[in-house]
Formats: sequence, C-alpha cells, structure tokens
Amino acid sequence: MSRFCVSWLLAFVFACGLVFWPTSAQAQPAGKRVALLVGNQAYGVGALRYPAQDVATLRAALMDIGFKPVDIAVLSNGDQRQMRRALADFGERSRGAEVAFLYYSGHATQARGQNWLIPIGADIRKEADYELEAVSAQAALTQLQDAAPGLSVVVLDACRDNPVAVTRSGTKGLGRMDAGSSTVLAFATAPNTTAADDGLYAQVLAAQLRKPGQEILDVFRNTGAEVRARTANRQAPRVSEVDLPTRFYLAGPSAGGHHPQAQQSERESQEAAALLRMQADYATLNDSNQAPTQRVEGWERFLATWGDGHSAGAAGALLAQRAVAQLTIARSQRVLHSGEARQPGVDSDSISWLRPSTASVIGRTDAAGRSVLRFGGQRGDPVHAAASGRVVYAGAGVPGYGKLIVIKHSARYLSAYAHHDELLVAENQDVAAGQLIGRMGSTGTDRVMLQFEIRDKGVPIAAGPLLGL
Repeated sequence: MSRFCVSWLLAFVFACGLVFWPTSAQAQPAGKRVALLVGNQAYGVGALRYPAQDVATLRAALMDIGFKPVDIAVLSNGDQRQMRRALADFGERSRGAEVAFLYYSGHATQARGQNWLIPIGADIRKEADYELEAVSAQAALTQLQDAAPGLSVVVLDACRDNPVAVTRSGTKGLGRMDAGSSTVLAFATAPNTTAADDGLYAQVLAAQLRKPGQEILDVFRNTGAEVRARTANRQAPRVSEVDLPTRFYLAGPSAGGHHPQAQQSERESQEAAALLRMQADYATLNDSNQAPTQRVEGWERFLATWGDGHSAGAAGALLAQRAVAQLTIARSQRVLHSGEARQPGVDSDSISWLRPSTASVIGRTDAAGRSVLRFGGQRGDPVHAAASGRVVYAGAGVPGYGKLIVIKHSARYLSAYAHHDELLVAENQDVAAGQLIGRMGSTGTDRVMLQFEIRDKGVPIAAGPLLGL
C-alpha cells in the first residue's frame, strides 16, 4: 500500500478563487474566485505531520493574491461523508466562478484503475472496499466539469508511501488522470512514484503562486523544476492541461500588476526556504528520545544556527521562541535526572535533613507512583531548604511541577520543591539549611501544596524516613 503525498493535498483547492487576468492589454475585473483546501493527517495508521501546515501555507498564498477568506473553504481531517459533502458544496460554489482551485493533502492511492483519496477513519481491507470507504479523485473532477468555471486548478499532493493502501498490483503513488476542458491537473510527484511528507511541494508552490507575471502553467512548471532541483530529482512533480483557451495569470500579468500584495520579493522566497529547513531541524529535535543532556546540546545547536529565527520570517521567529522554551525544559530535566551541579556540596552521609514545611503530610507518592512528600497548607505558607547547598534550578519550565526549586546538596543528592506561589531564591545562590526559599502555592496542580522530593543520582527516594516522617 502506498503512503501518498498527503502533506499537501492542501485542501481541495478547486475553488481557491485565484485571481487571473486574460492576456489582453486591458485586464478585466476579477470575477468570483473559490477554493477548497483539504488536509488529512490524523490517520489511525500512517499518521502524517504536514497536511495542516501545508493547507495553512496555501491559504496564506491565495489570500496574498486576492482570494477572499470567505471564499476559501478548509476541511481538516475529514471523514468520507465530510469529504463528499465538501466536494459537493465546492461544485456548487464553482458555478459561474472565473477560477476554482482544489488542493488535497493526505493519503491517497490507486486501485482498479482509479485514484482514491483516503478519508480519516477509512477501514480498507481489500481493493473492493475503496468504493465503500474512500473518495474517488475523479469525483472531484466531475464536480468541476459540471460547474464549468472559467479555469479549474486541481492539485493532488498525495504521493507518500501509504501503510493503509491495499492493492493487488503493489503500484505506488497515484496513476494518470484525464483532465477536462479548461482544467490544470497537478501532482506533487510523477505517476506511480512517492514523495516525502515534508511540506516541500506546498512551500514551493505557494511561493510560485505569489509571483506576478507567471502564466498558470509556468507556475506549476517552475514549481516542478525547483522541487526536482532541491530533491536531486527524487521528487518530480507533474502537470497536465487540456484545452486552455487563454493564458491565466493568477497573481497579475506583471510585477506592476493589479495586486501589490502578490509582489513576492527575493527576500520572502529566501525566508520560505529557510523556514522549511528550520521546521525540519525543529521536528527532528522535538521527536527525539535522547537523554536530557543530549537534548540540551541539541537545542543549543539549533538556537546557535537559527538565532531569533527572523531569517525564516515571522513563523521562524515564533519557532525560535518555542525552541527557547524547549531548551529551558531540557535544562531543568537535566538537573532533575542527572544531578547536575556546579558545586559538589557536602558528603551525602553527613547531610542532616530538615522538614521543608510545618504543614501536614497529605501524600507520599505522585500520580506516577514515585516517592514524594506532599504537604497540604495555605497559600503563602513558608517553604524552607531541607539542607544546605546551591540552587541549580529556579523556574517554571518543568511540566507538572509549576514553579520549582532544585537544590544540589552533594555529588549524589538533590532536593526539589514544587508548586510554589512565589520563588525567593535564584539559580546559583547558596542556601543554608532551614533558609526560607519560597511560598507555598498551586502552580502546576489543582490545590495548594508543596511537593517535596529527595533524589539520589537523579532517582526519587523515600524522603519520609530521612525527615523522620
């Protein structure tokens, strides 16, 4: 079964309402422009990562060249009924339109001589099930042929290896299709081949759509050329056309055209390419199961490479902010799990542990069954250091701990104090046993309490006996 380029079948872009101009010297007023963008990624088997992002990328590009948001329909993770309804509605909206643009990103396959778009929740066990569980790609073309808009654009970015595909031939990818009159039919890669779920095709297509002075077929030819160049010919997009009566310019006939929003600068093209690389780097780190120390090093390298992310535009800046948060979490997890400290402190055998709170003990394990002590008190109650040492972490970057303080006491031992309302010490500060370090609160939990842990080489141990509780 083949996993098809679903990342981009961005959203049955049939009626994407792309602006076009005839080739006459006097451009005509733009008529109705409609689009349908479909992105399916939440499959039970063979889940994809990029369709939602690809749909957003194409939607932004369409709006930049004059599409009205109200005329761009988006369907995310549609089941069979929703997909069929969206196609039918799209067909109705396409009647009398100058341009209808359909983009689909998700799994698809060919079986019994047809191409099939795979809905979310499809239960396909044999070839005969496609008619019952999937949506025929030809049905999309039929809707447009019946509506007869001035120009139909159909983009099938669904060519990934599909683990749910069931075919007798074992052929990968989508098969050839015949487009109707005034229709451009584009595939993210060549017939009977597959491509990666990486968002490349959608990014390149969006950039080409924004460029004024490009006739519709040149948009797709240039998209294909750039994708082939950037993948060393591993991915070779295809486009077919039938009986286009005139030239169509989606972003205007020239750089001095009618839609200044469509002026795509070289800087914006570079930002789009940088964002694609940045997203790939981020995804690799975010999906990593490395130990905390390796994750810290990975996020530090990421930020050293990308800085504040502005080289990849506004989206890159937001991604850089998320990377900073990930680095903070990784650093705090390294403290908890590896016992990191800049100062060894006293020998473990000589530590005299003090009770960190005078409140009553309300629990001795956390939700995961680990050894902790939970003290139930009032908001603002004092929290004291259980032994002398150095603060190696003070912040709110560890999920589930709220405002957290971690103190290193020796080469083996550290103590952790979670859910503060207020932190009264800072990282690298030396503290004495019994010193006030914070105020009890409820950050990261559903009630006011102090969760206290003692860790031996990063592993929680029973703190009660050490405190005489």
